[in-house]
Amino acid sequence: MRTLLATLLLLPITAVAADFRFLDFDAGCADVEMREVAAGSVPIPWRQPEDGELHAFRGRAFDREVSIVYFCVDGKLFTGNYFFPDELLKEAAESYRRIYDELNALYGAPFLDDTPWQNGVRNPLIKPRYYASWRTSGRSVYATLMRRRGAPDSTRHVFVVFSRLRT
Repeated sequence: MRTLLATLLLLPITAVAADFRFLDFDAGCADVEMREVAAGSVPIPWRQPEDGELHAFRGRAFDREVSIVYFCVDGKLFTGNYFFPDELLKEAAESYRRIYDELNALYGAPFLDDTPWQNGVRNPLIKPRYYASWRTSGRSVYATLMRRRGAPDSTRHVFVVFSRLRT
């Protein structure tokens, strides 16, 4: 019975692409846990902000293990976020490139692009930047390579944010 329910819940999801995983922006967040669990994700604790609510999961995206976070304001989806695991800088840059390539294939050329393979090395004393932003179909997608607060300087992680395109 549970398998049938999970299958039925996933059918409408696969028929129409949502803005972020299973929800469109401004859609209610009430059933996001049920949908993520049905897809194989596991709820994880996350510090709650004062001005909204977070629903966090360990799951898969971009063919990788990832933390998935829905940020909801007034009970509705505001942003969707992927936090990839920390890696040494070289490996994190390679992960960013793979994710960048997938986003590029989905959404076309980025609206903003500050990556070493696009801009080259401007100054050998400045570390290369890794960020790109896509605007498409009413959504904005932003990807970057960043250091997690408190993590060693030699590590980085890929962070991807989906939000409504504000015009």
